[in-house]
Amino acid sequence: MKPHSHPFDELIIMLKGRMSVHIDGRVEQVQAGDVLLYIAGTIHEEISDKEDPVESLFLSISTGMFVGADWRLQDREGRVRQLGAWIYADRSALSEEGAGARHTLLVALFAELARLQKHPEEDATVLSVTRHYIQRHLTKKITLDKLAREAGLSKFHYSRVYRALAGCTPMETVREMRLNYACQLLLTTHLPLKQIAPLAGLGDEYQFSHLFRKHHGMSPGQPRRRAVVAG
Repeated sequence: MKPHSHPFDELIIMLKGRMSVHIDGRVEQVQAGDVLLYIAGTIHEEISDKEDPVESLFLSISTGMFVGADWRLQDREGRVRQLGAWIYADRSALSEEGAGARHTLLVALFAELARLQKHPEEDATVLSVTRHYIQRHLTKKITLDKLAREAGLSKFHYSRVYRALAGCTPMETVREMRLNYACQLLLTTHLPLKQIAPLAGLGDEYQFSHLFRKHHGMSPGQPRRRAVVAG
């Protein structure tokens, strides 16, 4: 399908096959077992694999419940597929009893989607993996792409998960850890600022001084002088 969007949220449950999805400026491969959530207004393009044609179920939803959700989930246990199949099979039941059953199934479906949004195994490792990588590469160029790859996540999902866990962005953590290491060198060595800055990945002494003042409200020399007086 050519690039398009919808005025409603769209849920696609992949039953068979695989296809490429162009979304948010990138291309990702999706396959059976994946669940796709397109927020209203999201432009996306889908190209199916001719060697492995797609069979899917889709549901149009106008509740706005998917705002902020991951656009791709993995239905490893098949619960979403089963609930989707039941809803599809019951689509023509017009009785009051049938409407009640559909409502129950939809509530169960939304609950399962909410459960799949949670990533406890990621929560346990994202922060530690990120900080360990930064610590080992303080003097090298660190980018969001590199941090996301290290965590095994897409850049967009990684940024969202990390900010939710740490309360700041990954690059803010990079700056904080570099500044903390520079402060450690400042207080435990006699190295001049022009040597400390590159050792902490802060470029030069001017950048170090600027960040230090912004973070601590004083020049780098002040805590060093205080440490000498206290000693």
